[in-house]
Amino acid sequence: IVSFDSVSVGSIINALWDLWAKKEGKPLWKLLVDLAPEQVVQSIDWRYLRDALTPEEALEILQKSQDGRQDRETRLAARGPKAYSTAGWLGLTDQQIADTIAEMQTLGFDCFKMKVGQDLDHDRERLGFIRETIGDKALMMLDANQIWGVDEAIAHMEQLVEFRPHWIEEPTARDDVFGYRKIAAALAPHGIGVAAGEQVPSPVIFKQLLQSQAIRFCQIDATRLAGVNDVLAVILLAAKHQTLVCPHG
Repeated sequence: IVSFDSVSVGSIINALWDLWAKKEGKPLWKLLVDLAPEQVVQSIDWRYLRDALTPEEALEILQKSQDGRQDRETRLAARGPKAYSTAGWLGLTDQQIADTIAEMQTLGFDCFKMKVGQDLDHDRERLGFIRETIGDKALMMLDANQIWGVDEAIAHMEQLVEFRPHWIEEPTARDDVFGYRKIAAALAPHGIGVAAGEQVPSPVIFKQLLQSQAIRFCQIDATRLAGVNDVLAVILLAAKHQTLVCPHG
């Protein structure tokens, strides 16, 4: 008996997609956006997803998105995708973080992510410095890397509201859907969204997170899920629930 996890399966599936793209002489993203809506829908295993999104609904979403597609692709090719810099790694000095921020700002970055969660006093001191460094208009995102329990996450984040974080990423265990929903509800009045998904291995968990409005930012990872096919499914689920997709690198 041979057992494969999603990472192993994804490696094989992604390699096959990559071979197809090479055969067509295109980067993989271009191969995907050039697929007909019917081909995208046929690429997805709908077995556990039909209760949240039917193939017919997915096809309608894709067909509607065809309008203006070329204009969007042209703009993306000219400007590139929106991205943030993880400038605030734990263990770095304030000066090292400030230097990184200054360098990234010269490249046009206006969104910066900071690691939090080990010590509240340290987080408050560090975020005060970061907010002053990046300015009032820049976005600041926080990442806890699943360090907290649910109530602990809420209590900790309520002490960081004044620094206006745009999101808190992975505040608790990756697959605690009810926990994420509770955190999201508690932080929504403060204008703080919840981001998660980089460690989620299944479209079914994404389905539950999206259905329950537990996340505002959907962070798919093509090497954690079982490849491109699962990624397509999650993107369409997010589209139905009008949830922003922010892929994990």
